[in-house]
Amino acid sequence: MKQWIPVCFCLLMVLLCACGTGPAMESPSVPPASGEASSAPAAEQDYTYAHELAGQYDYYAYGRAPESGQLPLIMRVLEECGLKSDFTKDGNLLDLTQEDFKQMSSLFFAESVPPSDYDEESLYFWGFPADAVVLEPFEITEGDGGVTVLYGRFAMDESGNRHWLYPVRYSMERHTLAAEEIPAFMRGFKAPGDEVYRIRQVENIRDIAQAKEIYTKYGYGELLEARQYELKTPEDILA
Repeated sequence: MKQWIPVCFCLLMVLLCACGTGPAMESPSVPPASGEASSAPAAEQDYTYAHELAGQYDYYAYGRAPESGQLPLIMRVLEECGLKSDFTKDGNLLDLTQEDFKQMSSLFFAESVPPSDYDEESLYFWGFPADAVVLEPFEITEGDGGVTVLYGRFAMDESGNRHWLYPVRYSMERHTLAAEEIPAFMRGFKAPGDEVYRIRQVENIRDIAQAKEIYTKYGYGELLEARQYELKTPEDILA
């Protein structure tokens, strides 16, 4: 039976470790799948933190990355770091300036993109999904100072049933943090010189024929045939 490797780890691992030992390690916890050739031997690569970052972003975006924007991940980081109370006012109103947003997002994204309707007076912390959205790495390609990973995306209902969502391709860069890039309130979690991954681009594969081909290739063809359960979220679940 095919081993399923969900990528949904503790976000603090991304914050506290985040490739602190470097991107190359002898024993990767999630070995690269067969695919295009890597620029370095697969055995010398460790993509653990790249998978953690992608998995956490997708999970807290309700499986709707990148349409949901960068704010869900930033909110979750603040909460995991015990900083939520420092950035809320009047109950659950988010008190995060655009400058704070830009500094936070630059830790995880190559380009900071605030919501187009960013309003510091009307943003609220929201809850996170009960149904798990998880990623499984299918193909890993090295190049251009980073890595591109094709993931299978799945939703898990309360009964443990899996439903396939659109596959997604994450492009991530390796980056060394400079002191001026770290917000003052994050200096207990990040340090100058930390080696991190940052998300460059998220591409959903919405062509159904291509999606079916990908899932069949990687051993999930049976999920395309079974229609024994339904999920109401995320919105992009394939019928």
